[in-house]
Amino acid sequence: MIVAPLTTGEGPLGLLTLYRTGLKPFEDADLDIARQVAATAAAHLDNARRYRREHEAAAALHRRLQPNALPDLSAVEADYVYLPEGAGSGWFDVIPRSGTRVALVVGDVAGHGVEAAATMGQLRIALRTLTLQDLETDELLTHLDEVAAHVAASSGGDVGGPVATCAISVYDPVTRRCTMVRAGHPAPVVVEPDGTPLTVHVPEGPALGEGGGRVFPPRPWSSWPRAVCSPTARPASSSGGTGGRARTGEPRTPASTTFSRPPPAR
Repeated sequence: MIVAPLTTGEGPLGLLTLYRTGLKPFEDADLDIARQVAATAAAHLDNARRYRREHEAAAALHRRLQPNALPDLSAVEADYVYLPEGAGSGWFDVIPRSGTRVALVVGDVAGHGVEAAATMGQLRIALRTLTLQDLETDELLTHLDEVAAHVAASSGGDVGGPVATCAISVYDPVTRRCTMVRAGHPAPVVVEPDGTPLTVHVPEGPALGEGGGRVFPPRPWSSWPRAVCSPTARPASSSGGTGGRARTGEPRTPASTTFSRPPPAR
């Protein structure tokens, strides 16, 4: 029998025990092989343990940075489904704007883990701050692009490379107009009152992260009563209607969905 310890720099992990059923005893060469196997197994176990700790920390941080509840909107009903795969790096938001307008946001940060979750939180907070300044829809992404470039530079990442993608839809229930803009993100999906999904052609701007005041062309779109506007993390179909709740067609798709309704009587 050979017993070899499984150890790492943080301490012992366990023991590797080898048995031989035959009468031939172990030799010195067998001991060397056992040491090599034990060292390799200990390294793999330690890597798996470290990955699990980082994954759990990233998932907890990611959940913490997502909205706990949607805002109370006076002229729009909002709902969402968010089913991240693992720790994820995507985010969504529903942001009230001046008047009765509302901004629907989805985005996805490059990479995974704690660093990606932290970047996601920075971009989400920055976008909420920019939205409060009542900028035009395309200007939101221009300024967010500058923020993404600064985040990449300050974190020692790939300066000028893609940091995140994002899609914004600003809906005005009074005029029933929805202005959409996107940066390297799949186009939003609009669901007609009869439940038919319609992908709106929105010019695809570059992914966020380069900065330099780049232009992101918007696409205005006129809606109808009970239409559903759903930004998605990837192309997906949504279903909705009177009294229904929006649902995306596949997992890992954050979606913010609005139903138009007339403003309350004064």
